[in-house]
Amino acid sequence: QQNETNRQLQVKICSGDEFVDMEYSLETLKGYSGAITTIAGAIVEKKVPEKLNPADGVRAKLRGAYIGSYIQDFELAITDKQKIIDFNEIGEEVFSEGIAYFLHVACYLEPPQLSVKAENILKDLEGIEDEILEKISPRVKQMNKISKMNGYPVILSCISTVDGETKEIVKIDRITAENLYNPKCDSDFSNIEVIITRYNSFTGSGRLLVEGETKTTPFKFEGQYAKISSGFKKKLAKNLGNNTAKEEDEWDYLSLVVKAIRNKSGKVIIYLIHRVE
Repeated sequence: QQNETNRQLQVKICSGDEFVDMEYSLETLKGYSGAITTIAGAIVEKKVPEKLNPADGVRAKLRGAYIGSYIQDFELAITDKQKIIDFNEIGEEVFSEGIAYFLHVACYLEPPQLSVKAENILKDLEGIEDEILEKISPRVKQMNKISKMNGYPVILSCISTVDGETKEIVKIDRITAENLYNPKCDSDFSNIEVIITRYNSFTGSGRLLVEGETKTTPFKFEGQYAKISSGFKKKLAKNLGNNTAKEEDEWDYLSLVVKAIRNKSGKVIIYLIHRVE
């Protein structure tokens, strides 16, 4: 019986030939460690860890480092027997998809296309998705520290246990840092025409595609979700269902009254829904 299972990972700070500030890089690595172990614990146990404790059987361990752009290998080590069973059942590729999803969402990036198995895993986590994102939020800001201060991109990759090849999970850069540090909310409401591409009925959050655009944007309701009318919620769910199997020229659009939250460059990072028309 296995006493430990590992997922090999790598953080690369793309600094070229420049020296890497030790304080910023350590805070960045600390952010990756905390965010990944929190997400990992939630995926295998289907609940959010209250605090990061090695005794819980999930932790990050440093491995080798390289010269040049600063590259740090580390591993996610799972030692709890039941969590090892759960991890092996999920599979390391799907597990990496789950980590990629939460880190993209936390950085206001469009998540990558997910496998059917990964979608099913996330479906099981819908009830605690917002709790996971809230828990990792301060760690994700730490992940962006060196990009904010020095402008260096940072790439998190998983390392194949078969051939040692790396596969990118998420890329942090100055844009993601702008998304997380000092975003501003529009003072005025806007009317937008959208289709709903993802909707979590437990939390009221999801993603939408504005008419004429090619990339989706996250949304959530303005105010407490419990107080939102069931009619508004049903309209979102219906729009998602209606457009699932349709071609683009057949999409049914939904009119929303929203406020946009923007990063420093003015890009919309999330819409707050005020009303569904």
